[in-house]
Amino acid sequence: MNREKLKMLIAVSGGPDSMALFDMARRYGISLVCLHVNYHKRDTAYRDEMIVARYCQKYQIPFIKKDAYDATGNFQMWARDYRYDFFNHVAKIYGTNNILMAHQLDDYLETAIMQSQRGSTPFYFGIRAIMNEKGLRVIRPLLKYTKQDLVNYCHDNGVEYGIDESNLEDHYTRNIIRHKIIEKLDRKTKRLIYDKIETINHKRDTYLDNYRQQYTKEDYSLEEYQEIKDIRTFLRVKLYEDLGDDYLMEINRQILCSQKMKLNIRERLLLKQNDYIYFMNSDYSYCITLDSIKYLNHHYFKLSSNGDSFHGVTLKDDDFPITIRNYQDGDAIEMCYGTKKISRFFIDKKIPVNKRLTWPVMLNRKNEIILVPQIGCNKTHYSIKHNIFMIEL
Repeated sequence: MNREKLKMLIAVSGGPDSMALFDMARRYGISLVCLHVNYHKRDTAYRDEMIVARYCQKYQIPFIKKDAYDATGNFQMWARDYRYDFFNHVAKIYGTNNILMAHQLDDYLETAIMQSQRGSTPFYFGIRAIMNEKGLRVIRPLLKYTKQDLVNYCHDNGVEYGIDESNLEDHYTRNIIRHKIIEKLDRKTKRLIYDKIETINHKRDTYLDNYRQQYTKEDYSLEEYQEIKDIRTFLRVKLYEDLGDDYLMEINRQILCSQKMKLNIRERLLLKQNDYIYFMNSDYSYCITLDSIKYLNHHYFKLSSNGDSFHGVTLKDDDFPITIRNYQDGDAIEMCYGTKKISRFFIDKKIPVNKRLTWPVMLNRKNEIILVPQIGCNKTHYSIKHNIFMIEL
């Protein structure tokens, strides 16, 4: 592995945890892009920003910072969404989805205690070392290091860091757990607790993997659904692994009692219609533009040089650029016999609800819908010699 070519983002606050990780990753030879969010919540926030900036300048590491002022509602939840949106934006610029984060052993134990205090049983206790989060591959290599380990590392290696004074207060549940429980444990005890929790997590992950291998498809009849023995694990596999038991049982109740439902959870979507349950990724929207005829394969459709008349259209020079996107509410195509609502076609043909969301439509440069698979082309493009066919997948 060429470490210099291994591009990774790294989230750096300026505290001892993230500065220690920053220094370790740099010494390891990883090509880094440093990301910093300044929430301007305390007087020393600018000091921490400067600590990170100086380190980046010293070692010629790209430094990208974001100022955050407009918090609304629950600050912790808002801040999390804000920084992940920022991380994703930068990830697309640099062409990577890997990001290093400096959560450590104390954070892990605090999270596990908070989970147990909620009264529900999560499928995974603590914090995962590697997980996918909002389109990013989050890597946490410090989960076996205590906070003090990382402070010592900074001192031993001359790494500058700042202390977030808000962590010394007891305004948040996590801080109370930190001060009243975690800080009273020695390093050996913390590692023993960590090992015990990871043993439990490993057994649960194995159980989860068995369900994941057993239930690979994304659509189930209500009858099939009712035959599943462990509904909680099934829903975790199809939706999001860390959902609590109470919420999972509420989802199950809605599935059994509702004729029609649509539920968006993180990056997954649950749909129910006509006694069928569908699961899919929530980022199903797409839109591509073509300046000329091209035959290609897309996740939801393919463009081909052959097909039947209900999938074909004759494109002319003044049609370009054409746009192909997924169906949107209100879409209609003007046919020789009148305007056809695509939603009506879905009903008549009994197209499954998940297919409706991703059904492709083709538009010309005037933004007119000129082709819908299984309906055909619009009245101005009627021809017996089609030069392109769009087939739904």
